[in-house]
Amino acid sequence: MGDPKTEGAGLAGLRTVVDEINLDLMKRDGCKDYTLEPDATFIPAGKEAALYSYLKEKGYMPMMAALYENGLFIDDEFREGNEAPQKGHVAVYRRARALVEKAGKRLARYRADSASYQAELINVLEEDGVHWTITADQDSAVKQVIDRIPESAWVRVSEDVEVAETVHTMQDTNKAFRLIVKRTRDRSTPLSELLVSYRTWAVATNMEPEVSAVRVLEWHQQRGEFENFLKGLKSDVGVGSMPTGESYANAVWFRIGVLVYNLIQGFKRDLLPGTWLSFRLPTLRWKIFALPGKFVRHARALVLKLAVPRRDLDFLNEVRTRCRLLFQPG
Repeated sequence: MGDPKTEGAGLAGLRTVVDEINLDLMKRDGCKDYTLEPDATFIPAGKEAALYSYLKEKGYMPMMAALYENGLFIDDEFREGNEAPQKGHVAVYRRARALVEKAGKRLARYRADSASYQAELINVLEEDGVHWTITADQDSAVKQVIDRIPESAWVRVSEDVEVAETVHTMQDTNKAFRLIVKRTRDRSTPLSELLVSYRTWAVATNMEPEVSAVRVLEWHQQRGEFENFLKGLKSDVGVGSMPTGESYANAVWFRIGVLVYNLIQGFKRDLLPGTWLSFRLPTLRWKIFALPGKFVRHARALVLKLAVPRRDLDFLNEVRTRCRLLFQPG
């Protein structure tokens, strides 16, 4: 449905608009290269046409990809709820990379959860010289590798947390890669003081050995910011609920939401002070878009009178001036 190869004219036209806006914003954001963060997100919907997801709930499963440095959703593919989150990651990466390079920039890093733990994708990233960290799917092979790590290799980083690393390869990957493992002592039961057990979390990466295991984990965990991007899209813009029972109409609605979200990100970066970058849409509504005012005629001119303090009026005039200069020819 949201696949560029099969989407209808309306969705394709919206994709072109979103791409052109993203190109314009990337050219002005001051970044030379980017980190791509992809993930599927579930949107519950009790519509008759909605399909059941692996979560055993009806809804949709859009595949999203954002740039960490500027917060833009650079790719979106609206999918039915029964689509696997692991589907199409190579295609998403290639579309994002092509758009970034069209802007004269470089896609230098890739950071994702275990849905991206796929040999084909890892091989493509290696061939393109991209640094990547991906949460490892703890299948039997990964568990066996973790079990073989000697006790002497574990480094304590806090009271209950230890980190170690080893080397691993998948059956179809062309190169071996680092496997960084964090284990946390489980103290969830009354017997935890007597029986020592651990919960493990593993991250695969091709980052250079000079980057410590702890630093790799810290960098990888920054992908939590992607969840804030999704929250801004689904909750603030409002695409977390679907307006119709027809999937294609919902796909159009969703992409319009992506367009609005990216425009807001560009508005903050291009026109507002740096301290405003963390403000979400509800805050912007309160501070800028929903101010009380009244249009009056005075001296043959139409004047907007705002019920705000003088300092706020000066700020709004400054934003207006920046907007005019931004779109001034030359």
